[in-house]
This record gives sequence, C-alpha cells and structure tokens, in this order.
Amino acid sequence: MQQSASPDAMQSIDPFYGQLGHLLVIMAFVFAFAAALLYLLSVQRKDAALSQKTARLARMFFFGHVLSIIGIVITLFLLIFNHHFEYEYVWAHSSRDLQMKYILSCFWEGQEGSFLLWSFWHVVLGLTVIFFSKKWEGPVMTIISVMQVFLLSFLLGIYIGDTRIGVSPFILLKDAMGSDPVFLFDNYMRFIPDGRGLNALLQNYWMVIHPPVLFCGFASITLPFAYGLAGLWKRDYTGWLKPAIPYALFSGMVLGTGILMGGAWAYESLSFGGFWAWDPVENASLIPWLIMVAALHNLVVARSTGHALRSSYIMISLAFFFVIYASFLTRSGILGDTSVHAFVEEGLTVHLLVFLAAAFLAGLVPLFRHWRFIPTQESEEKINSREFWMFVGSLILLFGGLHVIFFTSIPVYNKLFGFNLSSPTDPVHFYTGVQIWVGMLIALLSAFGQFLKYKKTEARSFFRSLTVTFIFSVVAAVISVLLLEKIWHVTEGRNIFRTVSLYTLLLICAWFSVIANTQYIIRFLKGRLRVAGGSIAHIGFAILLLGILISNAGQKVISENVFGVQFTDGGEGMDNTFQRENVRLIRNAPLPLGDYLVTYLGDTVEGGATYFNIHFLKSDPETHATLQEFTVHPYLLMDNKMQQLAPNPDTKHFLTYDVFTHVSSIPSESARNAMPELHVDTIRVGDTIHTNTGYMVLENVQRYVGSSDSIGAGAQFTAHVGKASESIQPVFAMSISDNGIHQELSEIAHCRCAGTF
Repeated sequence: MQQSASPDAMQSIDPFYGQLGHLLVIMAFVFAFAAALLYLLSVQRKDAALSQKTARLARMFFFGHVLSIIGIVITLFLLIFNHHFEYEYVWAHSSRDLQMKYILSCFWEGQEGSFLLWSFWHVVLGLTVIFFSKKWEGPVMTIISVMQVFLLSFLLGIYIGDTRIGVSPFILLKDAMGSDPVFLFDNYMRFIPDGRGLNALLQNYWMVIHPPVLFCGFASITLPFAYGLAGLWKRDYTGWLKPAIPYALFSGMVLGTGILMGGAWAYESLSFGGFWAWDPVENASLIPWLIMVAALHNLVVARSTGHALRSSYIMISLAFFFVIYASFLTRSGILGDTSVHAFVEEGLTVHLLVFLAAAFLAGLVPLFRHWRFIPTQESEEKINSREFWMFVGSLILLFGGLHVIFFTSIPVYNKLFGFNLSSPTDPVHFYTGVQIWVGMLIALLSAFGQFLKYKKTEARSFFRSLTVTFIFSVVAAVISVLLLEKIWHVTEGRNIFRTVSLYTLLLICAWFSVIANTQYIIRFLKGRLRVAGGSIAHIGFAILLLGILISNAGQKVISENVFGVQFTDGGEGMDNTFQRENVRLIRNAPLPLGDYLVTYLGDTVEGGATYFNIHFLKSDPETHATLQEFTVHPYLLMDNKMQQLAPNPDTKHFLTYDVFTHVSSIPSESARNAMPELHVDTIRVGDTIHTNTGYMVLENVQRYVGSSDSIGAGAQFTAHVGKASESIQPVFAMSISDNGIHQELSEIAHCRCAGTF
C-alpha cells in the first residue's frame, strides 16, 4: 500500500456515498426481482384486463430499477472523479494523476464496474422493448428482468451466514483491508494520499470506448434469446422471428465492432501489428459473435422458408450461453495463469457457476419441452437452394467457434475435473491452422450464396454469373501478390504467396467474395443499398480478411541488431529474439535502421509518463534529398499495480504501411552512471573490433612523425554502422620536452557510432 505521512494530503472519510450506493444496489435488485415476478404474472394471467394492469405495475417497478441503476452509475462515477480513496474500489482502480478521459476506464476496470456496465446496457435495451415490442413486452421483459436480478446479485456484497453474495463497489477500504495496521489510526487516510491507479495498458483511448461497445454487444444478445424463449412460452413458434432479427443483427454488428476495437487497441498498444493473439479472453469474446452471426443466418432462413427453425433456437441459446461462459472464464480467476486480461479470483467462482448453470438450463429445458411442437418442413432443403448453403455456412461458423472454445477451456477442465491437459504452446499457429479454413469457406459461401435463390436455383445462370467473377478474383489475387512484392518485398525468400498455399487460397477467396458481392449489388440489386445489407456485410468481412493477410505479410523488423551489440543490462527478458530485434539508441547519435536514419532526440516527463522523442529521416541515396521526415513519441508509464514500467508504442500511419516504434527497455540507473568499460584487444591488420553500434576493421598501421622531438604510431580503421562507413585514424604519440615524456591520443576523424571501443 502506498503510504505518506504528509498531513496536507489527508482526505476526510465520508461513508455517505457508500451507504447511498449500497442502498441503490439493493433497491435495483429488489425492483428487478419485483418486475420479473409481475411480468411473469402478467403473461400467465388469462384475464386480459388484469394482465394489462399487472404489466403496467411491472413496468413501474422496472422504471424504478432504471432510476436505481442510473443512481448507482452516478454515485460510483462521483466517487472516482472526486478521488474518494477511502473506498476500496476507487483506491484499487484510480489515482490523482490520471487524465480525465481515463477516469471512465477506471469505472469498468474492476469486476464490479464491468457488471454494472453490463447491467446498464440491459436497462437501455429493456426500455426499447417496453416502448416498441407491444405484445412481446411481458415475456421478453420477464427474461431481461431475471437477467438483471442475476447481474445485480454480483454487486450486493451481503452475507447470508458465512456466505458472501457478490462484491459491492461501495465498500470502505477499512472494511475491505481491515487487517492492515494502518487502519488502527482513526485518521488513517493521511497515510493513503493516492490510489493504486489504472493499469498502464488500459491508459489508451481505445480502452475508453472498447469495453462499453463490447458489453453493449454482450447485453444485446440477451434479446434474441429472450424472444426465442418468449416464442416457446407463448407457443408462437414463428411469430417471434420478425422482432428478434433486428436485435440479432444489432448484436452481431455491435459485438463485432467491439471486437475490432479491441484488435485496434492491441495493434497500437501491445506489439508491432499484432491485433489478435488468440489469448483466452480474446477467444471468449469471439465465440458469442461467431455463433450469433450463425444464428442470424438461421433466423433469416427460418423466416423466409420455414426451414432451420429448430436450429435457430439452438443457435441463439448457444450464443447467450457463451456470453455467460465468457464471463465465467474471465471473472472466475481460472485463466489467471494463461491470460493477462483475466480478472483475479475474488471468491465469485461458485456464484458464477450458478449463473452459468441457470443460463444453460434456461436454454435447454424450454427447448426440450417444446421440441416436438416446433414446426418443421416436410421437404428437405435442396442442394441448389440458398437456404441449404446458408445453413451450411452457419454450421461452419459454429464449428469454428466450438473448436476455439474447446481448447481455450483446457484450464477449466484441469481446474474442475482434475485433468492435467496442456494448452497449445503456440496458440497463433494452432488456432490459425484450422480457422484459416473456416475463413476460406465462409468467404466462398458469402460469394456465391447471394446468387442462389430460395427453394431452387437454375444451374446454368448461376455458374454463368460466377465463372467470370472467379477469373477476375484470381487476376486480382495475382496483382495483389505483385504489388506486395513491389511495395513491401514481402515475398523475397519467404514463398508465402509465390507458391499455391493456404495464404494464396485465402487471398483468392477474399477477392472472390468482394467482387461477387459487388457484382450482386450492381447487377441484381441495381445499386439499391437499402436492401443490400447482407452483401455489404459480406464485402466488409472479405476486406477484413484481405487486411489481415496484407498486414501480416508486410510485417518486418527494421530495428535489426546488425551492429554486434549484446544487451546485458541485468540479463532479464533479453533472450535471443530481443537481442536480434532491438537496437540501442544514444541521444543525438543517428543510427541507420532500414531505409531510415533514426535519432533519439531526448525525452520529456508528462503526467507520470516518460515520452521519448525519436526522429525518423528517409533520404534519397543519390541526391540526399529528404523523402520523409517525422518524429514519434513512444512512452513508458509506471504501472503502480505491477511496480514496473509499461511500454506504450507510437505509430506513424501512412497509406500503405505503418511504422511502429517501441521503447522496450532503458538502462538502469547503475548502468547509466557506471564508468565506461575499457577493453584491451590485440589485433592484426584485417582484424575486426565490435562496438556498441557497429564494428571497425583495422586497415593499416603506420609510423607517425610529428615534430622532431616526438615519435608515434597511427592506425587506420574503417568504422561500419549499418550501411554507413567512415574512416577513423587514431594516433598515439610521445614527445620529449624539458618537463619529461608526454603521451597523447588524438583522432584525425570522428565516426558517428557511439560506445566503447
């Protein structure tokens, strides 16, 4: 715990806000429970007038729940904004030096805040159901209200006997950490002037908007699921499809956007171009999206043809279940050893398992009871019909999701069942080896599926429409390969695209989807974008595949350590890859890296972060005219929780490429203040001496004659720094005068490399 004895920093202990927030949580829980019960009664009652009266009363309780949730949000935000560090949640997730935009990130960094964010979006979506769903309000709002009861139970922080139900975000620090001796003092806040702060990796603008969008997507999946259960409940097995499809489309769009935002955050903050690393938490958010997209296609088929109605129920139930399962994975602490994104264990595992079991039974039991009553078509889908291939596509998406979640869940099997299974050692190659086939198949299906008709398609016109399109796709793929080689030289020595491989097949499939769907919009839809939503979505997915291929193919490290420098500052984290892909920059000493001359100009400290000013210059090798010049500002931020410096890269964006700059480490204080190391080498003409930034070759040794009373020797070196070279001629001379013998070391020329020779 951070401590200071400064009385000026003392903050008063105000329990009012905590008591208010805790009261609002209990009120929100009670209102949600009452709304769920009354909505249930309104559906069950046969008398229409009594049912409407009960529904109005349920609606009033839900409005009370809405106001309570808003009150909780405002109270917690005021505590964080005003630095009430006497509350454990505020102290654990915020600090005084945070910029205003990151105060919001503090709100949902912890488990309690993220549950509250999830609940808030349910409230917003619940209001849309109340005002627009008409006859479906009762059963749908029953399910949403029950969901709110579960979510609010995680925020109660009350004890029933020795069992704690939930964790309140309004617990005083003294109550949460009462065993610490500092709380023996009545005025203990004078020892706690500041909080632990926000995780350094979350201090990024993407993390201000990524979690709210992601949780909106999670919350919105509840609505198609609720409509599906409502259809079973009311025995209206097809009527629920029409109001459910817009919400399914919304959830797929929003959740997909949230996932892309997370990828953009990883792209800019975590590594050089790495936007997806198959981290277990990343996978947990991907699975509900894959299955919801599959469910959306099934819903469209069911509404249009009557086929795939049962599978629609299954898909939406699975999508909802995996939202809850994703919450279990990230919040139970079960992924603590396999993911840096997961929450730590907070005693909620049993609570989460109950939540997970309830979600599983809520989808399974009603479907099992009504299975034989769900209408099915007597005739099977024809193989040349649109609905058949849409169903195949949904199965492929389902397979892709189940493949990822099965292996992501290995820590769960080990924890719950005592297994000793190993997670994939190289998750990127392990998952990509299978998912690349999923991407290819989905791209192909999204290309030719649009040209199929429901019920039956005439084969000749179908193949005539797509043959020329496929030829254009192959041509586009070839041109892409040539451009990649010309602009980025990515195929030199790598053979990724030059031979037929999975990458070339995926490239062709992606182009096929883009061109085919564009053709469909222009030729068949006559450019009417209002009815081209499916084609536009398919084009977007295909462009995403192209972007993934091109960005990964074009990755190369320009900071290759070709200077023979060995980093030995402590020896920690400096493995062979680090030694090979990092260089040492010395202030005002230009260093050639790739096509650039890179100079470290200095650094500045601002808001607790150290910003490094690194200048890039690209010149024409013949005319030396400046072609490109810019300065980037990567920074290091002290992570108070981990007690280590967290690097944050900076990126210079261009139309066809990005330049990432990342300060991976800085010398320790002892290394910076240490005396230079001196090495004595015995060499001959032609031998090489390595320096910190390059190497020198001894070309010649000759006698040096200065004045008549001196004698000396001179050496001629050629110093190499990257692609640059320069001649150095140090001289050692001895002279005799009346005061004795004098020695002198001088240089006729200086080289740009810095370091100890």
